[in-house]
Amino acid sequence: MIREELEKVHPDYSFFHSEWLFYIRSYFGGKFYRDGNYLLRHPFESAENYKRRKELAYFYNYCGPIVDILSGHLFKKPPERNYGDLSSEVVPPRVPKTLFDSFWNNCDFEGSTFDQFIRDAQRFASVYGRVSVMVDSPSAEALTEGEALEKDIRPYLSLITPENLVDWAFVRGENGRPEISMIKILEVNDGSVKRYRLWTREAWELWEIKKKEKEGKLLSQGEHNLGEIPIVNFYNKRSGIKMIGLSDIKDIADINKNIYHLCSDAKEIIENTAFPMLAMPYEKGGQSETQPVGPR
Repeated sequence: MIREELEKVHPDYSFFHSEWLFYIRSYFGGKFYRDGNYLLRHPFESAENYKRRKELAYFYNYCGPIVDILSGHLFKKPPERNYGDLSSEVVPPRVPKTLFDSFWNNCDFEGSTFDQFIRDAQRFASVYGRVSVMVDSPSAEALTEGEALEKDIRPYLSLITPENLVDWAFVRGENGRPEISMIKILEVNDGSVKRYRLWTREAWELWEIKKKEKEGKLLSQGEHNLGEIPIVNFYNKRSGIKMIGLSDIKDIADINKNIYHLCSDAKEIIENTAFPMLAMPYEKGGQSETQPVGPR
């Protein structure tokens, strides 16, 4: 696959990408926010002074607490679930008796319980407006259920944020319902290598393309008999545009950025009015020097 086709993104992705990055940086704050270059440079400001002002800027993070407080209230009372034959216990034991027990206690292979994973999905959906959850399974196979339980071979979940799901397509199903027919996920982007995973309703492919190369390399591929792409979209609020949701901080993030600018301007004004000192030129030993005038 040529580079142009592999790096093609959805038009809505191009339109909303900078907005998604702004929301997540506003949520995390700190260096992540400062590196986003949201501090505007004044028309006649030198590059050196702008760099210094960016280093001294501080961000009052109001976006993070808003999302966390809302998420805390939603999950204050644990959800009531019934797993049927998958597990007889509401909270499956840490020492798994079934594959579902193993899945529930580590559903993403990163140590997150199912409840923790869903809470994170809701939190990031609140920030971005929409996140996606992919259900996948390892390439390893087990001959028996006991072997699968021993080697922990089972499906797992992956949380995909909007800036990593770069392209998608929908078709109308036989019942008229829109169904996802293709997605492209950017899994790796380290500056020198990009790795994309493409899913259709029948198969998947993993492609890699290196910097300055014109064509990508197919690393692996496979077929599945699901008849659909194993992905679920978590919308915070629907916008009326497919794959685009409304963030809970879409307004407060702009207010927070304005406070960021005002704090930087106020600090600059204070420094410029507090430290300038009048100097008077005078002659000393045939050389021109300056003598500070004012309190010492």
